Amino acid sequence: MFSTIVRRGRSLAVAAGISAVVVALAGGTALAQDSASPATGTQAQVLGPNGYGNLQLGMNPMAALATGQLTDYKVGWPECSFAKLKDQPAAPDSIAQNFVAVALDQGVSGISVSDPAVRTPEGIGLGSTVDQVKAAYPDSADQLQEGLDNLGRGYVTVPGSSRPAVYRIHATNNTVDQLALQLTNQNCYE
Repeated sequence: MFSTIVRRGRSLAVAAGISAVVVALAGGTALAQDSASPATGTQAQVLGPNGYGNLQLGMNPMAALATGQLTDYKVGWPECSFAKLKDQPAAPDSIAQNFVAVALDQGVSGISVSDPAVRTPEGIGLGSTVDQVKAAYPDSADQLQEGLDNLGRGYVTVPGSSRPAVYRIHATNNTVDQLALQLTNQNCYE
């Protein structure tokens, strides 16, 4: 029992230490980069197979912040923190979400976009039809449809990813209105 408490204490101490470093780094970058305006032509408009621009799935928080692609970094406790992509527009009248989930144990575990110009390497993005998604990812068509039918969102295995990853796709009226790249077994959200 005592050793369990000590291990938990160490885990919390490590988590607190990492969070403090990330907060310090985020605070230092917020002054120079706290802009909601999109970056000027430097960011890739392709989501996948391993990330978005220089931001890659599995990156630790400090490396993710160092890409310069994140803003509004909020340290969560204890497992997960969230940020936004700088180059994604605010979409108040849309269901599309702009966020990056960063898990303490997995690093960047999810990247969700709100810009309809962003596409997967296979050409899928916000506004694509479910039939287009199924045609682009035929091996995941049944899995996608089952998820859409039961949860309102489905998952498509990401071809060519160096990590086990999926696209999380939400659709309304047969049209993609949320698109995220995430680790298959992410533990940060949902």
